[in-house]
Amino acid sequence: SSLKGAVRGIASAISGGCIKPEKDVFLPEKIENIKCYAIKKDDKIESEKCIVCDVFGMISYASKVSFSDFVSEGLNTQEEKINQQFSPNVKSPKYKDESNRYHKGYKFYKNDCEEYSLDEKLNVETVKKGTVFEGKISFKRLETEQLQLLLFSLGLDESFNMKIGGFKNDGYGQIKTEAISFKINGDGNIKEENVKKYVNKYTQGYGEKYSASIQKLREILKPEM
Repeated sequence: SSLKGAVRGIASAISGGCIKPEKDVFLPEKIENIKCYAIKKDDKIESEKCIVCDVFGMISYASKVSFSDFVSEGLNTQEEKINQQFSPNVKSPKYKDESNRYHKGYKFYKNDCEEYSLDEKLNVETVKKGTVFEGKISFKRLETEQLQLLLFSLGLDESFNMKIGGFKNDGYGQIKTEAISFKINGDGNIKEENVKKYVNKYTQGYGEKYSASIQKLREILKPEM
């Protein structure tokens, strides 16, 4: 669920998702608002879905993508002293617009975050760098641009590494994803280099109009491992 949430967040930020940030928060493009919904009427589901809700699901509409548990055969952990974390100061004016309403946007932590040290520390069990987790992601009835968005949001073009888990602002949680095997429409395995070509088509097709957002995401999640 942590991985799927991270992938969905990235997909929302670099596509025509229904959650639109305010001006200059993340997306520099002006995009029309989409109100996604699914209701049952006369034993039929009437719905309006953005590309993200159509792929990852929403209330009353099932996801087209499922993530299995990701497991490591040789899980190596270690205990570390990490800076105490604090909740955001919601009273800060930077969280609100001129009408005193909270901004809408996407929150990502930089992979090259600055080191800092506080007197208050926590003992936290962490996963050692280099630990490998394997799992399976299944999809069904995805349109071409939806599949390209999913694969790109997983970071398979290697232009960014997403973050999951806690203490992201302290430099933790960065992961690199790799496609060990890829199968579509029962045509057998596709070579890794062809997967990357397929992923890159997102930036040349549907995602082309979100190029500024993609570049911003790459700057924030620049691989540091």
